[in-house]
This record gives sequence, structure tokens and C-alpha cells, in this order.
Amino acid sequence: VYDLAQVYVQRAGLRHFALPAMRRLATNIAETVFLGKIEQNGVRIVECIMDEGERPALRISAPRGTRVHLLAGATGRLVLASWTAAQREAYLKTHALPRFTKHSITDTQQFLHAVEEVARMGISVDREEYLDGVNAVAAPIRSANGTVVALLWIVGFASNFGGEAIEHATQQLHNEAETISRSLGASL
Repeated sequence: VYDLAQVYVQRAGLRHFALPAMRRLATNIAETVFLGKIEQNGVRIVECIMDEGERPALRISAPRGTRVHLLAGATGRLVLASWTAAQREAYLKTHALPRFTKHSITDTQQFLHAVEEVARMGISVDREEYLDGVNAVAAPIRSANGTVVALLWIVGFASNFGGEAIEHATQQLHNEAETISRSLGASL
């Protein structure tokens, strides 16, 4: 039965399991929700869901296929948090930390400390570190063997998505990412 379930999961695909959770998050949080697959040098957006509620508002969007830099804000720290300490240090010796905004962490030791915190908490928050005026919160999606296979993140303008809004979104995002992970066979 387990093997049949794994075949179904692989055929159905990550998006099949993630879309309902993404829609719930977009509706409940009223911000944009992204799903991305980790690649060698970045995170590729495979789905983007925006809140389409009755409140007229500007929303952040990006087309499917867009690649987010590997070291960008919330997603970057989350990817590196899934690596060993030795892998992180080796990577950062050959890849300088980019200054995307004035809030970007460009000091290697400070960045590694932030990555350790993300590894401990299981969630990553970006406060205008990748894009000016934009905040984000990200969580990992794990496969049956526990490997991080994708990321789920919420993005919003800092004027609306900050402080309390991020705190409110964090728990819901964490819960939905765990639900998707369990659908993929992860035991959390």
C-alpha cells in the first residue's frame, strides 16, 4: 500500500497537494502565496496564488518559471538551513552574499547565524531583505525521506504585511507546509 501511495504522489505531483493549501493561505492571509522547487542556483516558482477577495488591493506576483536567487531573503536562508554546516560554509566561501537592498545581510557570519536560527525554528522571515518594501515568510516542504523538496512562502508589501500580520501568517504557513509534507509521505 505504501509503495502504491508513493507512486500516486509522484504522478499527482507537488502542485496537486499544494494548491488547496495555497488557496487557503491566500484567502486567510490576503497576500500572495508562492510554491517553489529548489534548483542548483535558486528556487524556481512553480505556482503563484493571489488573494482574490473583495478588497481591492495591489498584490505582488511573479510568473511560473521565475527563478529566485539562491541567497535571496527568506527562501535563501531556508534552502541553506536544509544543508549541513560544512555545506553552507563551503558554498559561502565561493559565493558572495549579494546586497539586494539596504536590509540584506551581507556579513557571512551574521548570515550563517540567521540560517542556524531558521534551521532551529523551521520558518524563515524576510523583512525587505530581497525587495524594497516587500516582506516574506517561508516554510519547507519535505518528502517521505525528510528532504526539503520545495518551499512555500507568502509575500506582501511591508506596509500591510509586517509585525502582527507576519506573526499571524507564520503559524498558518507552518501548518499548511506540514500538511503538504505529510501528503508527500513525510512523517513530522
